[in-house]
Amino acid sequence: MEIWKDVIGYEKIYQVSNTGKVKRIGTYKNQSNKEWISNRILKPAIKKNRYMFVGLSKDGKVSSKHIHRLVAEAFIPNPFNKSTVNHKDGNRSNNTVENLEWATYLENNIHSIKVLKRDTKNSSDSRPVLQFDKQGNFIKEYPSMREAQRQTGIDAIDKVCNHVKYRKTAGGYKWEYKDNYNKSVETIETTSDDGRE
Repeated sequence: MEIWKDVIGYEKIYQVSNTGKVKRIGTYKNQSNKEWISNRILKPAIKKNRYMFVGLSKDGKVSSKHIHRLVAEAFIPNPFNKSTVNHKDGNRSNNTVENLEWATYLENNIHSIKVLKRDTKNSSDSRPVLQFDKQGNFIKEYPSMREAQRQTGIDAIDKVCNHVKYRKTAGGYKWEYKDNYNKSVETIETTSDDGRE
């Protein structure tokens, strides 16, 4: 049986089902126009990381939302405020509530290695990422690229960290892999030491 609940933060505008569908709730076109717009199931898109998402509009602003998080937030209690959502079978297109569970970043990694048999040791997703403002002031460290994207909702962080097409910012911020940043700092310090009299 398919069950629908309001999307958190978009109550009376969008609903998500326990099967992973998202719909816009029927409404009038505008206050002066009595034209009724029926319920509409949203067609999801798939990111390069294989997560499915939809664009939700509110107050004239459109935001991309991962479907698995919408389902988890609506249907799965999270008393310990865990930050990630696991796909139990590893299939990121299977967003049914039975296939999802809240997890910490550590639990997510353990699940990938022990259950899904994935080698994450050398994965770029396991590298900590640093966030800076445009002036270069440090803001926050994230344990992985995926976690940075999930917490901020910014999709192009990897392009900045990997210097794709000389991209400098994503979402109005600068980003860098922590290990690369540490190497650049060490290089600057070594050069400074060599130049001393």
